Amino acid sequence: MPLVAINQDTQERISLDATEEHPRLKYGHLPLICHLCGGQVHVRSGHKRGSAFVMPHFVHNRGVCDGNYEAK
Repeated sequence: MPLVAINQDTQERISLDATEEHPRLKYGHLPLICHLCGGQVHVRSGHKRGSAFVMPHFVHNRGVCDGNYEAK
């Protein structure tokens, strides 16, 4: 679950954390790329999965990251 992406236009590094409010509104309009593989990503809002809360994170638009990302 990557928490970092790059703004493709400005090369600014964008990092999400658990306190981020409305990340889709804040970053949803930006052209974002994965900091590991350069693939297109977008923000997925926080949501409940069963009894757990999944915090906001970046997901690839297509396919899987090939940048050696390991979920821990």
